[in-house]
Amino acid sequence: MSSGQIYLLPSSHADNGPNHCMSYKDSLSLIVGNAISILIIGPLFLQKCEHFLRKSWQDVAQASVEFKAYMTEMVQEERELVAAGKQSKPNLMTSLVGASQPNLDFKTDDSNLRRKQYALTEEEISGNMFLFNLAGHDTISHTICWAINLLAAHPDVQEWLSEEINSVFLDPDSAIWNYEESFPRLNRCMVTTSRFFILKFR
Repeated sequence: MSSGQIYLLPSSHADNGPNHCMSYKDSLSLIVGNAISILIIGPLFLQKCEHFLRKSWQDVAQASVEFKAYMTEMVQEERELVAAGKQSKPNLMTSLVGASQPNLDFKTDDSNLRRKQYALTEEEISGNMFLFNLAGHDTISHTICWAINLLAAHPDVQEWLSEEINSVFLDPDSAIWNYEESFPRLNRCMVTTSRFFILKFR
């Protein structure tokens, strides 16, 4: 957390999902910005007392409802893809949904009990998704922050990085760029940042 003034960028509600009054981005942003307060007060208390709260806290309460609804929809969409045999590319959601399926490997008399016991519940899936969103939000933003600072301080590195980008993305049409093929080759900035800020394990 910064002790200085926070300036929020303009937010558009054009990307609100169907049956939602708040976008996924806005709901996540509000939750991340008030995570400690939500954990202390409790989301259920916020929702029950929403009408008695000031506008800013009403928005936080609504964000917790909207974010949970988005998580539920994402899980349901992934389940439907799996059921239809159209599973998406491997990611965190596919792993969590896969872990929520009954484990058919158990062949004991109490197999039904074991399947329920070892499969993730809807609440556990939502909890894991929230934690990864929360953890990824800060780590990615801090990484980008340090990368931009380093590039601003070292113009020669900017040129070096530009050479790498131009050598990887030869076609100006971004529609045909392939993330899986290109990203592993874009390691100059990452390696340079690691040299300046070495990871230390205590």
